[in-house]
Order: sequence, then C-alpha cells, then structure tokens
Amino acid sequence: MTYHGGFTGRGAIDKTFEEAGLEPDIVLAALDADVISTYVGLGLGIGIIAEMAFEPSHYQNLTAIPVDHFGRFTSWMAVRDDAEIRQYGRAFMELCQKQFSQ
Repeated sequence: MTYHGGFTGRGAIDKTFEEAGLEPDIVLAALDADVISTYVGLGLGIGIIAEMAFEPSHYQNLTAIPVDHFGRFTSWMAVRDDAEIRQYGRAFMELCQKQFSQ
C-alpha cells in the first residue's frame, strides 16, 4: 500500500523498485497517509508513507521502519491563481523556500 500515482513521491517509489528489478504488489493506492496507515493497522499489508505523515500516537499498533531507498521528496505549495495572498502568507512561503532550498 502506498500513495496514488503522481502524488507524494510515488514516482520515486516506483523507480526504486524498477531499478532493483522488483515489481511491488500494490493492492491499495491512496492520496492520504491516514488511509494507508488505517489499512496497515487492519493487517492488510505493508504501507510506504512519508516520514512526516507517520504519527505514532494515532497508530500505536504500528511500527515505523525508516528507509532511505526512495530519495528526497519534493513538497509543493499551491494557491489559487486569483487569490490575493496576504503579507503573512508571502512571508510563510518565503520562509519555506529558504528552509527547504538548501
């Protein structure tokens, strides 16, 4: 179980398996890590989710196993084309750009 194609690093996950000569048996692809974690918690398989999406207090019966095979993922900020962004919003976006572009 992992993210739906085209979202949240799924391309990197697929590429990693392909380069290793493996074909994962993905039985569930979701847009949300909570959905993936819920199904894993029900015993329906193994989930691959972003580290920041795993919340141990919500899923006390799950264990996170850190892996670094899938590389660094890109995060995006989105705003509507016609939205007027206030100063604090612009400041937040600039802070994120500085923080993560290093």
